[in-house]
Amino acid sequence: MTTNRDLLDREIGTPPPSTIDIDALIGRQRRLVRLRQTGIGLSTAAMTLAVGAVLVFVPRAGEAPEKVGASPTKVSIPPAPDPRKAEATRLTEALQSLVEQAFPGATFAKAPVSMPGERPADPLKFVDHGTYFSAAAVVTDTAGTGTISISVGKESTQFRMDRECMSGPYPKDVKFQCDVTSGEAGALIEKVTSDIGNSHFRRFYVEIIRADGNAVSIDVSNGVIEGDDPYVARRTLPLLTMAQALTMVQQPSLATTLP
Repeated sequence: MTTNRDLLDREIGTPPPSTIDIDALIGRQRRLVRLRQTGIGLSTAAMTLAVGAVLVFVPRAGEAPEKVGASPTKVSIPPAPDPRKAEATRLTEALQSLVEQAFPGATFAKAPVSMPGERPADPLKFVDHGTYFSAAAVVTDTAGTGTISISVGKESTQFRMDRECMSGPYPKDVKFQCDVTSGEAGALIEKVTSDIGNSHFRRFYVEIIRADGNAVSIDVSNGVIEGDDPYVARRTLPLLTMAQALTMVQQPSLATTLP
């Protein structure tokens, strides 16, 4: 008996042999699957690296973000302090303290220069001359006006070179008295009193020169050496008595330790 299936098969006929390589097709399909799997793995790895890089550059809590490509911070090294400048500052502070105690309520002004070409320094402020420091001021209080000058260091005066009083003769209108005595630890002390002219311009000069060659001198007067008639008294006595000047010149704070 002939069935419908048989009739259909006769109409279709015998199919031609297949030209498709089934094994090759299966192999390509497997390679495609592996490539897709590999691509997913590479994407995951790249994403992991990107996230890690972001985490590296994200600052922690409380930290400031660093600028990418910024140059390293330069550390500046301050210059070494100048010992003579520091010593001038120290001496100035010591002198101002001593003078303010000696002349409470007084006013201070710049003193005339002692050498041509110099500029007046601020009152009681030490100036460095290379081998010694000096300071001066015009002092005015209820008793009148006078001048104080201080020198610290190795300035060469006749006393420091000869270790004795200056020799005369002196002008007729000058009364001069000098005395050199021994101090502590091999120091020498010179005390000079002078009285000049009919106005009785008076000066007390005291200098101590220590065994190491460093010295301190104080010069106080009862006027201001300036103008055409410089030796005019503006008070009865110098700013300090001889005893007071001797005490001040030996103050440890006014002694320099610089070579």
